[in-house]
Amino acid sequence: MFTNFFKFRRRYLFLVAGLFFAVLSTAIWYGIESDLAAHSPEAVQRYYLYYLFISTSLFLGGLGYYIGSSQDMLYRFLELDPLTKLLNQQSFFRKTQEFINLGQRYQDSVSIIMIDIDYFKLVNDNHSHMVGSFVLKNIGQMIAANLRKSDLAARFGGDEFIICLPRTDVKKAVNVAERLREAIGEAEFCYKNHKVKVTASMGIASGLCSQKLRAEDLAEQADHLLYSAKDEGRNRICTASVEETVEPEDLLLDRRNRKAM
Repeated sequence: MFTNFFKFRRRYLFLVAGLFFAVLSTAIWYGIESDLAAHSPEAVQRYYLYYLFISTSLFLGGLGYYIGSSQDMLYRFLELDPLTKLLNQQSFFRKTQEFINLGQRYQDSVSIIMIDIDYFKLVNDNHSHMVGSFVLKNIGQMIAANLRKSDLAARFGGDEFIICLPRTDVKKAVNVAERLREAIGEAEFCYKNHKVKVTASMGIASGLCSQKLRAEDLAEQADHLLYSAKDEGRNRICTASVEETVEPEDLLLDRRNRKAM
């Protein structure tokens, strides 16, 4: 308990220390000033500047640490999904588009993987929503552990996840997706007296970075392929290369047809 308290309060440690030395230096200044007969003015000024330097340094250091901690908290609040600690949808698309814009010069490949947990509603219904949240949190950790530092991963919503693989063509993206699919299928998620096993369906869309390529369109294509994987029996991967990608208008029409059915 003491450790947790210290971790929570340590951001204020230097701030309090700086204030303490500021008060201490002021008190010493008055003490020295009241005894000018025993100290020369040069010594008084030297002591005063010394304590003023220490107190100011500690105060500014603590203030900087506090501001940095506040910025980190703000980043986690605005950029990350609170459950999985992956990116949220908005920050994912912004960062992915930045990758695409940077890759235009060299016509780099970029791949997006859309992941959906099969029959996840049954996990919530047969166990509990707490168990479901535990499963999602651990799957998020598994996804992050299997990616490079340059890759992006986000919780897309509900039981869906999305991954961006910069400088990765469709063949390499399939290797990443297959590794994740196997890891999720082999894992057993244990929460109290509940043991849960799930599988995942995935859709992969790849393209070359260009001015016309938008992150949202590539994600829409990956989502379309994800639905194809689910229609074909789930627990599998469907892909499309840049030549095989579907136009956004066709995706919208296909989505409406699915809802109509």
